[in-house]
Amino acid sequence: MMLCLCIFCVSPLMSIAQLCAGNLGDPIANVKFGGNGTPALAPPGISTFTRGGGCPAPGSFSISSLLFGCGSNTWFLLVGDHTRETGSNYMVVNAQGVSGTIYRDTVTGLCGNTTYQFGAYISNEMKKSACNGQPVLPILTFTAKSETGQFLGNFNTGGIT
Repeated sequence: MMLCLCIFCVSPLMSIAQLCAGNLGDPIANVKFGGNGTPALAPPGISTFTRGGGCPAPGSFSISSLLFGCGSNTWFLLVGDHTRETGSNYMVVNAQGVSGTIYRDTVTGLCGNTTYQFGAYISNEMKKSACNGQPVLPILTFTAKSETGQFLGNFNTGGIT
């Protein structure tokens, strides 16, 4: 199972949007993974997967702006994130046979009695021909907790085609 996780990035292959009433205001947090001459960002402890380089091995992730030839050419060519900013990085996770935390972060400066919207743009990078035409679809669960660890909510993606 191969997964590309781009926080606040959109997949050029498919996107699904939900519209909310009212003004959402400016973003409170906008996570990027570096690029355009800035370092490939991945603070320690953001993932239970191991950081690697290039095409990530099972159980690891990579921060890159260009990957090709991965998974014996069963992965799509990754030529940049959705922002179309030249050289922008994205996070690629190879979760083949491994479950764990892909990305963990803390957002500060939130106000009480306020509704916040979380957004993440992800794509399954395995071609349909992978695994003899039977690729295992990644399933993600997004979980929100308070600073004290109180469960606030979650969302499960189901199988990502």
